[in-house]
Amino acid sequence: MISLKKIPIVRGFAHEVPPYHTGSVIENRAGLQVLRIIGKHVAWRMRPGLVDSGVRDYIKRLDQDGVLVINDFLSEDEFRRVRGEYRSIKPKMTFNAFRGVDDGKLQVASIALNGTDENPAISTYLRDNALILKIAASAMRREVNTVPPISLYAYRKISDAAPDNDLENVLHADLHTPTIKAFYYLNDVDESNGAFVYVKGSHRISLKRIAHEYQISVRTARLNRGDTLPTSWLAVRGPNKRVAVSQEYARTLVETSICGKANTLVIANNMGFHRRGNFANGNTREMALINFRRYEKCF
Repeated sequence: MISLKKIPIVRGFAHEVPPYHTGSVIENRAGLQVLRIIGKHVAWRMRPGLVDSGVRDYIKRLDQDGVLVINDFLSEDEFRRVRGEYRSIKPKMTFNAFRGVDDGKLQVASIALNGTDENPAISTYLRDNALILKIAASAMRREVNTVPPISLYAYRKISDAAPDNDLENVLHADLHTPTIKAFYYLNDVDESNGAFVYVKGSHRISLKRIAHEYQISVRTARLNRGDTLPTSWLAVRGPNKRVAVSQEYARTLVETSICGKANTLVIANNMGFHRRGNFANGNTREMALINFRRYEKCF
């Protein structure tokens, strides 16, 4: 008797958050990922828009570019309180090797924040911020009716000579459907300390994007099966690897570094192509991250 979990549509719902890729080589060669991206797009179109007048201009910019930048997001007093809380938490954040590569060039320190008692400013002005929640809900066309997870991150590069362990520095998408992340810069961020890099407009569905999804889904399924793939198909950082955007497709994508002073809010639809920028030695990027991925339904 065939287990229901082996049926692709059923298996997709077994995840707590939607996976970008799923299924076997045969399933993806038969078009599973194409079905997933088109099905998600149709479902997104059919859901009622949640835009109210207070966020309409923001949503227009986010819909057009896939990324929204709001400078001087908080008032001076609110920013002072948020950064003060971050500085009190920072000693608890220990830098570790990124992706488990001990001698790699990139290190990360992070902490997930829960509750409101110890960090009232971060919770009130960022995690529970009505504007952020409305923009995220409008972009996904999903109700955000629970508290989203928020974490603090610091990244630093220790040496150019160290092995490259930053797989997030490779151009990629997070999901095959609109998925929102909000980045709040706690220090000044530019092209010398890993500014977020985004391909504006790449969140929109197109025949080229569908063809890319088909190609990368088959290659990812083969990688997961243990096949040996051509090196030109892969991005490798130490022991970690992922299937890369094809060179032909990548040549059509124009990257933009999303730089900003401390107190800049960046909201991105990470269905679009993006990556972490490059670091100069010793430079650090500090930010708060609110991730809305869990609000998207599986499959």
